[in-house]
Amino acid sequence: MEAVKRKKKTPSFKTGSLFNRKGMLFAHLALVVPLVHFAIWYVYLNWQSIMLAFGYPYGGGEWHFTFMYFKQFFVEVIAPDTIIFKALRNTLLFFAASMIKMFICYLVSYFFFKKVYLHGAFKLIFMLPSIVSTVVLTSLFKSFITTYGPLWKFLYTVFGYELPPLLASSGTAKWVLLFYTLWAGFGVQMMIFVGAMNRIPGEILESAKLDGCSWVREMLRIVLPLTWETFMIYFILGFAGVFTATGPILYFTGMSQVYDTWTLSFFMFAQTRENLLNYASAIGLILTLLTVPIVIATRLIVRRFNREIAY
Repeated sequence: MEAVKRKKKTPSFKTGSLFNRKGMLFAHLALVVPLVHFAIWYVYLNWQSIMLAFGYPYGGGEWHFTFMYFKQFFVEVIAPDTIIFKALRNTLLFFAASMIKMFICYLVSYFFFKKVYLHGAFKLIFMLPSIVSTVVLTSLFKSFITTYGPLWKFLYTVFGYELPPLLASSGTAKWVLLFYTLWAGFGVQMMIFVGAMNRIPGEILESAKLDGCSWVREMLRIVLPLTWETFMIYFILGFAGVFTATGPILYFTGMSQVYDTWTLSFFMFAQTRENLLNYASAIGLILTLLTVPIVIATRLIVRRFNREIAY
């Protein structure tokens, strides 16, 4: 007698099946983790900070609800002579510098991916600022550009030019900080970009080479689309910090306002040092509410440029 073959029961994937219901239940339960994380580490820990924005007295006392600090911010942010206006301008400059650094980092990463001559040595050079402590690196940088420092001696010896104190003038201190922001911090981001590029199948690049594809076309039409997810993450994270972009202001120019280097985040830091917590809390809340739609809009726009590619 022939053995009776029995059909194996396969799980049903129809809409409304038990499998799908359990799967959706698990997916919804997975959202509990980030919600609890948000409730504990943002709402619970920052509830007093949020209340301070509405006039809640720090350290106790009678509370008088007010929007005074919000009104103060919007009045000062449009007045060109106020610290807030200058801080916002500097913040946007540092944000632009960070975005430019990201594009430069991607370009440099592509050349390292192509293994240009001495690429290993250049990787070490770009990694050094990320390895060395920020305090040590800023001290070395200040010593290099200071009066009678190496840069001053070189310019005076070769060109007879006496370099002015760059960090003691409002006309140059801000640009020195922006240059430092561009120069430092390539390392980690560069390594991640190179790692994403190394995942690209060699057959694709070999085929492009046989077709006579130039390096510009290869980078823009092949490498960038295939590493778009990694690039997009950094791009969106850059916009998430649009109002918190800053540099090592305290290390370079200290707490003085005369050098015109303050940013919004540094202004809030200075307010907390003086125990002026209400105004700083109001500014932080406003910037948070402005950042959320900016990040969402940026993600939606960036997603339209390139579809997700799996390889």
